[in-house]
Amino acid sequence: MTSKKEQFYIQRITELEKQVAELIDKVAKLSKNSSNSSKPPSSDIVKPPRKKKNNGSRNIGGQPGHTKHERPPFATEEIDEFQTHTLDRCPDCGGKLKDVENTARVVQQVEVVKKPTHIEQHTSLCYWCEHCRKFHYAPMPAHVEKGQLIGPRLTAVIAYMKGTCHCSFSTIRKFLRDVVGVTISRGQLSKLVQKASAAFEQAYNELLEYLPHKAEELTGDSFAKAMDESRKTFLDIALSNVPQSRQAQNLANRFRKHGEAYFRFITTPGIDPTNSLAEQAIRFVVIDRYITQGTRSENGRLWSERIWTVLATCTSQGRNTFDFICQSIQAHFSDQPLPSLLGP
Repeated sequence: MTSKKEQFYIQRITELEKQVAELIDKVAKLSKNSSNSSKPPSSDIVKPPRKKKNNGSRNIGGQPGHTKHERPPFATEEIDEFQTHTLDRCPDCGGKLKDVENTARVVQQVEVVKKPTHIEQHTSLCYWCEHCRKFHYAPMPAHVEKGQLIGPRLTAVIAYMKGTCHCSFSTIRKFLRDVVGVTISRGQLSKLVQKASAAFEQAYNELLEYLPHKAEELTGDSFAKAMDESRKTFLDIALSNVPQSRQAQNLANRFRKHGEAYFRFITTPGIDPTNSLAEQAIRFVVIDRYITQGTRSENGRLWSERIWTVLATCTSQGRNTFDFICQSIQAHFSDQPLPSLLGP
């Protein structure tokens, strides 16, 4: 039998070991930040110190031997005006000068014209029919009837600023007033966005119908079965004899809740092991929600889902987003066939 003194020491050692385990757990918890865990940067109590650069690290910018990247010049057909500057005499001594071929200095400059808008006035003459005893007006072009004050291209600019640039109606209104020279109310801007939303409806629904609505059958049954067995074996091991520490229990709970999803990329063709592509595809959605605080109406929800679909699809296909927006609105205003998101 152990003496009372030995029992006291054993009990004391047990208490101290428990305290040490609790302190280790607290230290591990306090040591976590956005740089060494999945915690977001906003949860950092103190910002983690930046790592010091080694003396051998390279400098910022292009490195020695790096190929210089320059913007390609505009093609001849893209240039609106050519100007040639000449010298009559030497600027230093006033002597005669001789032309030197193929050594001219060329600078191409892009400028915004002072009045970037084109204003048209459409007049529909009125006629009286003696037989019908009614007034009749000459029909106007379809794009004028639907567009009214704002034409299709300027409507596309407004839709692009609202959807791609995350601008508020107030910001768009100020831009149009101060830069373009056109004053439009916020209510009118909202109506223009709804017109653009209607122009995207067919392309959105067409793409929605094209997407698969049920999982395709797996190919390679034996491989899929083997991978499924490996997944079950792994989860069985991960969920048995789990240590009592908080970190181990949290990890086990994650496997219980999300174990199937963690390994779905192994048995399901087309699913990547990470969600990087998905995060990139909806990055602008997160930014838009952060800036605009979302929408408060059914029309706003329809506009958001359609313009976000246009942006993500055009980006993944390498298409010019503004060109698609402009083509859709022009076709919608003119009652012409609408462009598709299924392919360029």
